[in-house]
Amino acid sequence: MRFEEASEIAVSPPIGQLDELMMRTKRAGVAVTRVVGRCRDAQDSRDLDLSDCELAQVPDAVFHLMRQTDLSKCDLSFNSMTKIPAKLATNFVTLTDLNISHNRMTKLPDQIAQLTNLLRLDISHNSFSNFPYVVFGLTKIVQVNAEQNQISEYTSHRRKS
Repeated sequence: MRFEEASEIAVSPPIGQLDELMMRTKRAGVAVTRVVGRCRDAQDSRDLDLSDCELAQVPDAVFHLMRQTDLSKCDLSFNSMTKIPAKLATNFVTLTDLNISHNRMTKLPDQIAQLTNLLRLDISHNSFSNFPYVVFGLTKIVQVNAEQNQISEYTSHRRKS
């Protein structure tokens, strides 16, 4: 075997790694297709269901696809998100129901207070250690589910800057 052939073999990734990379790429493509399809469905129903889509964050494309839709419900449950973007509240101001349960969130953005029509909020099964104070600014809220978190502090006043 010549030296050139040996170095080519040494730098080539093992077949197993290539197979795994191809599978991950295929799964990502399926996930993108699922998100786009669900956004299209929501344009008619006004209910955006992105639950169980393997999301680490809300893709910017969602805001673009939904820019002319007045959503009433948004379900982001059963994903792997650690936070929701502030623009969720500024772009989806007509929301009445928001479900972000079964993620890994520890806080909500202050902009959630802009969801002035929000009636129901599900933050259960996350990693909140404090009850999100911003919820107290939601004047129409009638139901909050915060079970299965590590909430040790419940404060009803706004934090001072």
